[in-house]
Amino acid sequence: MAPNLLRTSRMPKVAVWVDVAAALLAVTVIGLGDAWTDTRISLAVFHVVPIAVVAARHGLWPSVPVLIVATAASGMVDVMAGVHIADGAFILFWRTFDRLLVYVGAIVLLARLRHLYRQAEALARLDGLTGLLNQRAFKERCAEELRRCARHGQQLSVAVLDLDGFKAVNDTFGHAAGDDVLRAVGGVLSALRSGEVSGRLGGDEFGVVFPGSDAAAAKLAVERLLLALAKALSARQWAVRCSIGVASSGEEGPTDVSALLHRADEAMYAMKQSNRP
Repeated sequence: MAPNLLRTSRMPKVAVWVDVAAALLAVTVIGLGDAWTDTRISLAVFHVVPIAVVAARHGLWPSVPVLIVATAASGMVDVMAGVHIADGAFILFWRTFDRLLVYVGAIVLLARLRHLYRQAEALARLDGLTGLLNQRAFKERCAEELRRCARHGQQLSVAVLDLDGFKAVNDTFGHAAGDDVLRAVGGVLSALRSGEVSGRLGGDEFGVVFPGSDAAAAKLAVERLLLALAKALSARQWAVRCSIGVASSGEEGPTDVSALLHRADEAMYAMKQSNRP
């Protein structure tokens, strides 16, 4: 399964509505303050602040109610000040429209910047060649899943995978062929079952997390994975095999990510030694 890039960046809905409510309260207070100040002084520009905060934190649509209330509050202040009587209805309309343009421009700009930031943040978590999580992001996700499984009294298994014969492909056919091998492996690992997480740890080494799986369940999952990898690699007639080591958390297993990955890495190297002729 392809990683959900923005999953960790999204806030709970309750946090969105709390921020929207706080922003609505802020524009109301600004509107009241504007009504109480001298008519020659406008506080309407300060409405941009709560609008901008919501747009920057949550995007375009959550900031729309704040924009509407801010525009209405500014218009009501002008009506109370008698702008429509002294300067005519068109001036009242134009002042309201002018402020609306400023508010809309602010939320569109900030929402766009937020979107670009989240895209850059997501891409920084990916391996550019395979599209899998990079080492740092994989370890972070592994730690998240380990904590979640511990809260629910479940085990978690981690597999570390290394490619045997990969160097020979690079030496014989060039680095472009080696990249094709890595992409093929990445394609298989990106199509894992729901809940399983994969990443590239560096070079020709990959990791897979099996949340809620004990050693027996992880063994079955690894056998399934090895068959899929062997099929993908043999389709291009690459003389590449996979060595996989698995480690599981639990009462007698490692309780932190580093120890879990280290034990899986040791098991992988033991398998690699046994595969050598």
